[in-house]
Amino acid sequence: MTDLAGSSANKEAVIDIYTSSVNSPEFVALQYFLFKKYMAEPFTLNILNDATNDPHRTNLFTRGMRERIKDICYRLGINHLPVPPVIHKNRTLIYDRPIARRDTPSTRTGNVIDYGLKFFAKPSGNKILFLDADAFPVAPFTYAPMLGDAHAFGDLHTKIHRSRKWMRISYIWNAFFGFDSATLPNPDLFVFDNERVNFYGYHKRIFPFLTVGGDTGAALHYYIKQTPDFRFKQIEFCRMGEWDHQTAEFLDPAVLAFLEMDTKTKDGKYVAELYNGAFLHLMNGGNWRVSEAKKKTLPEETLGQETLRTAPFYRRKRGLTENLANLLPEDEKAVVLDELNMSLDSRFYKEMDELNYFDWSA
Repeated sequence: MTDLAGSSANKEAVIDIYTSSVNSPEFVALQYFLFKKYMAEPFTLNILNDATNDPHRTNLFTRGMRERIKDICYRLGINHLPVPPVIHKNRTLIYDRPIARRDTPSTRTGNVIDYGLKFFAKPSGNKILFLDADAFPVAPFTYAPMLGDAHAFGDLHTKIHRSRKWMRISYIWNAFFGFDSATLPNPDLFVFDNERVNFYGYHKRIFPFLTVGGDTGAALHYYIKQTPDFRFKQIEFCRMGEWDHQTAEFLDPAVLAFLEMDTKTKDGKYVAELYNGAFLHLMNGGNWRVSEAKKKTLPEETLGQETLRTAPFYRRKRGLTENLANLLPEDEKAVVLDELNMSLDSRFYKEMDELNYFDWSA
């Protein structure tokens, strides 16, 4: 174990942090170092590795991505939790009542979260934090006030039927949430499946227009309804497109530099999310929306077309990594940038350089 292992290997760690990874070893290192810098309490970082070793659009057509994520975890002393690919085909391994839905990114995200919840987080008895792979602490924070005396914290999302406005569901946003596994009531129902909530009792596959949901965590609507003693604490939430420099002027200049140069910023409004003034969520930093969940290898001749489709997302990812690495000491910054440079060596990024997608002045 290296000297860089720090808090993640601390035997007295009290906060268990979980995130998943499919294509960005540089994000694993960056998240870990930023937690070391900004988190007040000792912690354990756990990486749910859902990557594939085969070339695929989700990993920039790079071989060995699963091994790269495993390697950076081992080098930094981060807990590496390989996700069995079979859970995406046989969902009875993680759900008592699996919902027959097509394999979407939202479904896959819920599968990975619930695998981590069922086999690691909920049985641990510890305080837990889950966050997306492209969400990073960017200011000092303490876990205890976020949870307070509640069972869980996060952002409560609401989804409403397009025409039947009385049909609405509430569920916890999966990108950033935490809970105390020792006190969480009714834990078996605390799942992040992308259920479609059926309001009429008819078969939801025959009458989909009578349902609401489909987002990761929508099944929590049932949990909230059936757990009246559940105490939830709402976080401060700056939604994408609704905040600007005036809201974020307290952030470090390295963070603001990315936000100001971000190609998604429109009319001064940032297309990212900020949680409790301390966590920046890039949004779609893993190419979540563009990539298909099914891991099918495309023919080599289609790479150019796929490159153009995914380029804007990965341009943002590179810009974020390079700017947030400036928050770190030189030795930790070097680790992050070395991982980034390994990613940049892929054919995908070489095509991007030819198209000047990474030229911030373009």
